[in-house]
Amino acid sequence: MPRLQAENERDVVQPIPCAYVRSREGDILLLHRTDAARKDLRSRLSLVVGGHVDYSPEVDDLNNIDLESLFLHTLEREVWEELHVPKFVTANFAALIIDHSTTAASRHIAFVYEVQADSAVRVAATEEFTASSVLSGRFIPWTKIPVFRNQLDPWSDLLVRHHLTA
Repeated sequence: MPRLQAENERDVVQPIPCAYVRSREGDILLLHRTDAARKDLRSRLSLVVGGHVDYSPEVDDLNNIDLESLFLHTLEREVWEELHVPKFVTANFAALIIDHSTTAASRHIAFVYEVQADSAVRVAATEEFTASSVLSGRFIPWTKIPVFRNQLDPWSDLLVRHHLTA
């Protein structure tokens, strides 16, 4: 179903492939969302990048593609669009996140992967993330992330809770 149609359907749940980015040293990329972001995400800190699965020549024949390939294809596109990382070294499934705080939020399910980037990362999606924040685009050790919990977007907060209890 096309995305715009799915967004307006009450009974449709959309999978959102997304990733948190880990450096070779094991630190996690922190991003600062813009003031122009969706109301519930404005100025929040985020650990995840990702987006909706879109139809393209590579995925038009959904009968002949498996979900993981579809999600990884989406991740490669999103990581490039948002961070200009042309290729990541690894992508391992890490978590499934459902934010049940509202009905609208629960209609998007995050399929979260841990991605290791082997090249420089820079904030490219300036409509989503600010490049001017001192925190945005910085790698932070996992041990320091809980300090920012009250500033995290819902999926990032749930991811940190999952990581701390895993």
